[in-house]
Amino acid sequence: MPPRPFPFQLGIGTDIIHVPRIKSLLLKNGHDKAPHTLTRYMNQFLTYREQTAFRSRFFPAQNESGALLIAGWMRDEVVVGKVVRYLAGRWAAKEAVIKACQREIGFKDIQILSRQPGKQGVSGAVYGLVLDSPASAFAARTPTNADDAATRASSNEEAGVIKGDSGHFTPGDEQDDDLRGQVVEVSISHDGDYATAVCIAPREPVVGDVGGEAGAREP
Repeated sequence: MPPRPFPFQLGIGTDIIHVPRIKSLLLKNGHDKAPHTLTRYMNQFLTYREQTAFRSRFFPAQNESGALLIAGWMRDEVVVGKVVRYLAGRWAAKEAVIKACQREIGFKDIQILSRQPGKQGVSGAVYGLVLDSPASAFAARTPTNADDAATRASSNEEAGVIKGDSGHFTPGDEQDDDLRGQVVEVSISHDGDYATAVCIAPREPVVGDVGGEAGAREP
């Protein structure tokens, strides 16, 4: 007699990140180039909406001389510590969502959003949104989708998922109005040099499910 299938239509994913690894990556070219390195890193895995939230939290006074301001702040070990913890948590969260979801997705298919405003440098409760269409890291439709496809492919190589999807990316100036997607539960935790995240996501029925129900799928 076969075992009873898991009764709930849920997938679970978890991930852990060594926070000093993120710090080393951001400062590998020195403090003066940290703003450029930070931007390139965020473009790999954060959508425009997520980057806007990040900058509002950590660099609210950024303006036309924002690069100089960030370069100065990135010399402050307290600021750097908060920045790398935040980014490590977001990276772990997206990896956890990828593992929890049935369909093949990349970093730009996911947004990690705050349920409530957090104090500066302190993360509040979050949730995940698995988008129906991937979201761009850029404000408008230039740079083109090819640029996003390249960063998406790069991030997917590290995430271990299918790479090179060059479909439509929703530009940043449309992301606040385009929330089509599936909400998933996400929790991020920090302990010393490590950031961890767990995701619980609904599973969608696929061909071959018993009675068409994902929860009745045999392992």
